[in-house]
Amino acid sequence: MKFNIDPFEKYLESARETELDVLESNSPLIAALRTYHDFFASRLFAEQTSMSPVQCLLALHSFMLYLCSIRIAISGHGAATFPLFRTALEASSYAFLIGERPQLQRIWMERNHTPEALRLCRSEFTSAVKDASKTIQTKRWATARTADWIVQAYDAAIDFGAHPNPMAIWPYVQMNEDRPDGYISISLASIYGPTSYETSRTLMACLDYGLLIAVILTSCLEHPPNETLLELNELNDLKESLTEELFPEAYARTS
Repeated sequence: MKFNIDPFEKYLESARETELDVLESNSPLIAALRTYHDFFASRLFAEQTSMSPVQCLLALHSFMLYLCSIRIAISGHGAATFPLFRTALEASSYAFLIGERPQLQRIWMERNHTPEALRLCRSEFTSAVKDASKTIQTKRWATARTADWIVQAYDAAIDFGAHPNPMAIWPYVQMNEDRPDGYISISLASIYGPTSYETSRTLMACLDYGLLIAVILTSCLEHPPNETLLELNELNDLKESLTEELFPEAYARTS
């Protein structure tokens, strides 16, 4: 088997071209992502918060990773977004758990002080997303399936790229058996075009995970304002309407 890798500049150029074309389009997905950003910037992070400084830093880290996932998605490299989705979910869950159990803050801060501290931190935070989802389910603003929704999305992020699992690779494999030299050509696609289904699907995933992160970080607040909860519902309605409009088959399977 012989590898054939494109020049470094070609990858960057392809990503830049897709990014510019996506941003210059009138895609409703990009407009929706701007609305999501406004929720974080103008609502969730704009008011006085009951979160500790460590929680705030974890919340901001989660949000910045989420922004980076959008940046990668608009470049057309969809498979690379899922490790970011996973880590952003974990960071928001860390922030939530520290608010519920303040003793976890020091355990997290001292993680790398000693081998024993590392083991303790791992044991406390290994199932952070699942632990957070169980407690969030008890909140008055949770729906009947909030916990399942969070965990399923987290597991999906692992399946689709946060780990090198088959579902993170096989969908991007292309095979050509009609070469004149008799060889079989196998390629692994990375950058997709601005109007491709793969790029659109990944931008839709940014809305899915953005809403999850917003739900978890809102749950970090001791008394979330009604306005914040209403805007969360509006974000969900926006996501659902775009799913129905742009991905009717997927919407039918989940509704």
